[in-house]
Amino acid sequence: MADAARRTARDAALRGLAAGLCLGALGCAVAGLWIVAIPWLGPGGAAFAAAFCLLLVAGLVLLVVALDSRRRRDAAPSALSAAVLAGAASRLFRENTATIVLAALVAGLLAGNDRKGR
Repeated sequence: MADAARRTARDAALRGLAAGLCLGALGCAVAGLWIVAIPWLGPGGAAFAAAFCLLLVAGLVLLVVALDSRRRRDAAPSALSAAVLAGAASRLFRENTATIVLAALVAGLLAGNDRKGR
């Protein structure tokens, strides 16, 4: 049991180190892109190009995480958890009815006020 815990801790530390090194490499790559793109795109355009590349990488990471979580997710949530959630929502509404109605009123006033200016 102790060997498994040590192995798990070592694996977690090495994965953290690898993630840190990958982030450093990504930062260097974006800085290099920025420097190279300045003559063609100008300072502002190079910044936007670097930001766009970072957004692309972030989107790919989020896509991988979403696909992985979808694969790991159970087929259907249990009926018990849905019943507990419905009961909690009902209790929350009963206890905070005035606050919820006031928030809806303010949201409606703000939404209606925004349309008058157009």
